[in-house]
Amino acid sequence: MQLNIMKRLSLDLLRVLVIAALFLLYSGAGIAQADDTWTQTGQAEFESGTLFQVDTASSPGDVKLARAGGSNHAYALRGRNSRSFWRYDASTDLWSYLAQVPGNVKWGGALAYDGGDYIYAFQGNSSSFWRYDIAAYSWATLASLPGMVKEGGAITYSNGYIYALQGHNTKNFWRYDISANSWAPMPSTDDYIKEGGALTSDGGNYIYAFQCVSTAIFWRYDIAANTWTLMADTPDEVGYGAALTYDGSNYIYAFRGKYKRDFWRYDISANSWTSKAPAPDSVEWGGALTCDGGSYVYALRGRCTWDFWRYDVAANSWTWQKHAPSSVAYGGALTSGRVPYQSSGTLTSSAHDAGGAVDFGTVSWTVTAPAGTSVKFQIATNNDNATWNFAGPDGAPWTYYTSSQSIWSGHDGDRYIKYKAYLDTTDTCKTPVLHDISITCTPQIGMPAATTANATLVEETTATLHGTVTNDGGEPCQYRFEYGTVPGSYTNDTGWTGSKTTGQSFSADTTGLTEGTKYYFRAQVKNTAGTHSGSELSLLTKPNPPDDTTIEPESVGDTQVTLSWNKGEGAWKTMVRRKTGDFPVDRDDGVLVYFDTGTSFMDTGLTPGTTYYYRAWSYVSGSEQWSDWSQDTIVTTSGNPPDSPVAVGGTVFSVNKAQVLTPWLCLLLVISLATGSITVRLRRRIK
Repeated sequence: MQLNIMKRLSLDLLRVLVIAALFLLYSGAGIAQADDTWTQTGQAEFESGTLFQVDTASSPGDVKLARAGGSNHAYALRGRNSRSFWRYDASTDLWSYLAQVPGNVKWGGALAYDGGDYIYAFQGNSSSFWRYDIAAYSWATLASLPGMVKEGGAITYSNGYIYALQGHNTKNFWRYDISANSWAPMPSTDDYIKEGGALTSDGGNYIYAFQCVSTAIFWRYDIAANTWTLMADTPDEVGYGAALTYDGSNYIYAFRGKYKRDFWRYDISANSWTSKAPAPDSVEWGGALTCDGGSYVYALRGRCTWDFWRYDVAANSWTWQKHAPSSVAYGGALTSGRVPYQSSGTLTSSAHDAGGAVDFGTVSWTVTAPAGTSVKFQIATNNDNATWNFAGPDGAPWTYYTSSQSIWSGHDGDRYIKYKAYLDTTDTCKTPVLHDISITCTPQIGMPAATTANATLVEETTATLHGTVTNDGGEPCQYRFEYGTVPGSYTNDTGWTGSKTTGQSFSADTTGLTEGTKYYFRAQVKNTAGTHSGSELSLLTKPNPPDDTTIEPESVGDTQVTLSWNKGEGAWKTMVRRKTGDFPVDRDDGVLVYFDTGTSFMDTGLTPGTTYYYRAWSYVSGSEQWSDWSQDTIVTTSGNPPDSPVAVGGTVFSVNKAQVLTPWLCLLLVISLATGSITVRLRRRIK
């Protein structure tokens, strides 16, 4: 029993605490404003700014350093047990012979470009590993491979290392440290690599691979995690002559090989394959691909042919180019001599309108920054959307934001903002990549403003007060009304409440007012910045009607009557009106007998024996305020009323004396005139 009681008490206490917490959360001086966040992450957003030596097109949604120019050169191994090494010039559509490789290239011959000055090569059918110096036009032999490379052997470059598949029905995967000139084993592939094995790198953290002939297996190696992952299968089985190349943005292009024309594109972000325009002819041993880092993919057909093609990415179409100097077969390979990246570039964003004065919060971004590369930022703000002075986190024009952090407080109070991104590299084979940037801000809270409106529903002890928020200062406001009986002195208020924003009206009911009293009041609003008062207005409460209207019996006479009353609460004057037959219906009906400040009055000139109906109202000065209702009384004067006409055997009609006498008076006048005329004539005759 005690346990049950304790449980109930605990639940009740928990409910109380929850309610209290909610009350504290939603009450208080103001409502906290959520941060606004400005984010740029898409190609169109980045390109709305000003770009200098940066590229937003090759990898939509990213910003990286632009290349100093499109790659004009492709380098090729003929293979087929030869030492031939060629260069293709895209600007002239011509081939040229270069220094021969140190040995005959056979099964497993391969090439990889480091983006700078060197091209690396497998001889194939051996453990030999070479490097070609582009500027010096010469080859050098490097540290031997950990094992013999044959069919399925492949290499690719990424971030200072060469990664390699041994092929030859093995799972071996190696990494060459360029600076140390040494090889090291890496995690093995999940299955054996045979004919059709191929590699390419995305220039960042991932390497992609085909397994072998008669499979659709496609893998991705995560450099940071040092693990292999199975990706979406290719549209069909691959075979000898299969090849991969990365376009420098979001796509990998692939030959199927296996005597087929199939040509595919892999979408890295979507992990999906799409079939593209088929190659001009079937691809076999020696098939190879390379991308110029821009608009074209170049291809060797292999199959002991001289065929060389170019694929137009935008048009999704192939064209025949100048044929190779000789037929290409097993061991044939191709790579681009890509032009290095610019050493630096900038992106100055478009202006962002925060909508008003704000306090700026933080700037944060996501980048991929290989060793030797960096991305840093400066920020500029203003209120005129014209004056842009970029500065770092301490407000100085020579400092930079190098990590996500708070924005310099000197920008607070401004409305418009821009950022400037600085991309740099000390290794022009590499570029940093900016993926997105976000800047937070909070609307700056200013003083609110309100107006006071006229009171309504004014009664004896109650009234409704009104106001409007004319400016919330950037934050919902609470409101109240202050009021009192002395101008500028407010002894009462309605209490803070509500949540109103600019343009919204508010009201509050007041009670406990005094009848017939003038009150002065004003609206108030407040937010976290402060409190504002509207102008002062006034109202006049209604008085009560007169109390206890009495008629003293001894004061009733034939023609007069004395009325007395007690003034209503708050009344200044009393109006008394009378009428016969019924009470006056309003303050304009009947006869006004009294309107003054007294409490009694003698009404004279009345008719004896007549009943009179009296009605009284209270009045207070200042706003023509009258009581809502009245007091009534009925008085009958003493004495007899005037005699009424007596009817004898008929109906008594009222007589209009003027109407009756006028004809007789006219007749008398005529007779008088006639008599006078006769008298005058008689006198004349007598004379």
